[in-house]
Amino acid sequence: MRLKYRFAGKEKCLALGVYQTVSLKRARAGCKEARRLLTDGVDPAEHRKIACASQVTAAANSFEAVALE
Repeated sequence: MRLKYRFAGKEKCLALGVYQTVSLKRARAGCKEARRLLTDGVDPAEHRKIACASQVTAAANSFEAVALE
């Protein structure tokens, strides 16, 4: 499932998940969140990239990861 939107004059596409693995309810919630971000002036795709990068960084700096090193 995909959401087409415009940000800064450019058309973009945000993937919300693969059909059958993502329920319609979850896809609608993702669409609602993306539209909320757009009204706040934030690009949903960039927001997702930043959130993913922060999760990876947090997992790499966890106590378990540091203790295993």
